[in-house]
Amino acid sequence: MSAALKPAVPRLVDEMIDAIRAEIPAYDRPLQGDFGQRVRGSTTASVDRFLALIAGEERDARGRSDMYVELGRNEVRSGRPIDTLLGAYRIGARVMWRGFAAEGQAAGVEPNALYRLAEALFAYVDELSHESADGYAEALAQRHGARERERERLLEVLMRKPPADPVVVHAQAARAEWKVADQVAPVATPAARMPARQLEHRLPDGSMAATLEGMTVALVPDLDTPGRTAELDRALEGAPAARGAQVSTLEAAEEVERAVLAVALQQAGVLPAEGLLDTGDHLLALILHRDPSRARSLADRALTPLDALSPGTRDKLTETLACWLDHACNTGDTARALHVHMQTLRYRLRQLEEVFGKDRLADGNKRLELQLALKVRRESP
Repeated sequence: MSAALKPAVPRLVDEMIDAIRAEIPAYDRPLQGDFGQRVRGSTTASVDRFLALIAGEERDARGRSDMYVELGRNEVRSGRPIDTLLGAYRIGARVMWRGFAAEGQAAGVEPNALYRLAEALFAYVDELSHESADGYAEALAQRHGARERERERLLEVLMRKPPADPVVVHAQAARAEWKVADQVAPVATPAARMPARQLEHRLPDGSMAATLEGMTVALVPDLDTPGRTAELDRALEGAPAARGAQVSTLEAAEEVERAVLAVALQQAGVLPAEGLLDTGDHLLALILHRDPSRARSLADRALTPLDALSPGTRDKLTETLACWLDHACNTGDTARALHVHMQTLRYRLRQLEEVFGKDRLADGNKRLELQLALKVRRESP
């Protein structure tokens, strides 16, 4: 049967190519020169290989799959979905089967043999489709991986201080396939909860996301537009997240740092872990925890007199001092908050004057230092 069909292959290949060009506009281009020769040659080789397989002259159905894998890869480079190529395969199979059926009948091939030929042909085309789909997926993953790396480099460029030259930023943005927005608001969330690619697909057009220091950082244009925050909340699906202020893209480094730090503090239990935080609402915590070692040093130095006391006395006086400072040194409000008698509170305040010195508790700057030190102690992980 293969011998009877083979002479018709060149004509059927031309018919197949004409049908594909007519039905799929993406492939409607003149098949001239080297391009036309490659298409006809590869298509003819595919059909000849199929005929060799059914004749028993070829055993390995996947032996020369590189060509179909490369066709799949080329669809990514051409910017077409894989369905376009698979549609061309289906059209080609249909045209080829009609031609084979007509040739087989003319040659007196038994109907049962033609039925088996049809099954083998469509199974062969399915195999080619799988090979091309694998090539497409591989090329798409490589492209996404390369783009993600370029976007990570773009974030690194934007984080430079002083800001990088705008020419450098725009050049890197072009490599990252992102059009630099005039203004953006950074959004940070743990990469383990929300990978960059996943979040980016959910963000408004013009957004970009990449991984930075274990965080997914997105640059979102026009985040202050009405309804945009609610859209972002839905995209985050409850993951801990923080947003910075909307600023010029070229000057986003500080806001990115604040958003990343805020999420780290969410994970440490310092800031609320639920919902999207605005870093502008938590500037004090960000200032205190931006340099943890210095913050702890401040707390240790300021609270040394308390640390020298016995545990019971230390805890009682620490609670009293914190409450008194939080209530602006108002003894009435402090006593009510502690649920103690005024005399008890006055006694504890005298103890605190003995521990720290009366002048220190009377000095506004020293009281602020003590209040910040207590806050560091309370919030430290």
